[in-house]
Amino acid sequence: MRPCTRLPAENELLPQPYLECIRLYNAGRHWHAHEALEDLWRATADPERRLFFQGIIQLAAAFVHAERGNMRGVQRLLAKSRAKLAAVSSPYLALDVAELLEAMAAAAGEAQTAAAAPRRAFDWRCKPRLQLMPARRAPAEQ
Repeated sequence: MRPCTRLPAENELLPQPYLECIRLYNAGRHWHAHEALEDLWRATADPERRLFFQGIIQLAAAFVHAERGNMRGVQRLLAKSRAKLAAVSSPYLALDVAELLEAMAAAAGEAQTAAAAPRRAFDWRCKPRLQLMPARRAPAEQ
């Protein structure tokens, strides 16, 4: 069993490019979400954080392929993203990674179904949503 990382305390800020990536991704602006996080990913020294950011970037890029009707590209990038995100602890940077991985598996299945049927578009209801977990308060000192 993997240890859980702590959620950010209310006074600990999440990186702004990360928050912007999430906002853009959830708004359906997948290319822009990918771009919003790329500089932070490249500048990050921590290996686990780099892996996490790269997984989120690949998740966004997968849906750029979905917009273009490239279901093989969706499947390929979701697989790469899932491998990276599965390697980090959950939750990570206030994101329930385990829940996201389940949603990504469903999206990959949808992309496979769409790829097998000519002229069938991706069902966007299957796209995972990036939902931050609420901050936890530190227990009061006694």
